[in-house]
Amino acid sequence: MIKWILGILVVVAVLAGIGIWWFTSWIKSQEGDFTETMDYASQFAQTHTATECAEETAKRAGDCSSFSMSCLIKAQLFMQVCFDNTQDTLAFCQATPYKEGNVAMVTWATVFCAEQNKSGQGCISTLTQLGDYCSNQLIDEQNEKANDA
Repeated sequence: MIKWILGILVVVAVLAGIGIWWFTSWIKSQEGDFTETMDYASQFAQTHTATECAEETAKRAGDCSSFSMSCLIKAQLFMQVCFDNTQDTLAFCQATPYKEGNVAMVTWATVFCAEQNKSGQGCISTLTQLGDYCSNQLIDEQNEKANDA
């Protein structure tokens, strides 16, 4: 019985090692695309509002299939970098229901994506993550104000 358990553990460890190796290799192969997306998002944010960042994120994420990990990661990277670099992120965040929890954010994201004609799960799940982003941004803003005082 012990040999069976050890055999199963060895097989699981080998499969996990192969999975980690594959994922690491995949991330490295995508690095150029991810960097390009982040650079574009930073440039985009210089001349666009947070609402336009959200609209572009909806477009990018809405074009992803449910299983397109690379596409979804690029949409999320775009969103974060764009919101990090646009001037009115805090005002935009305050207009979302991020304080009301995940259900409210999912509802908001569903409506927002539908308004952009992107009602797929990629758009909704990506924009739902704005709740966490906005919560963290406003906490950081409050901490900066407290430190300045």
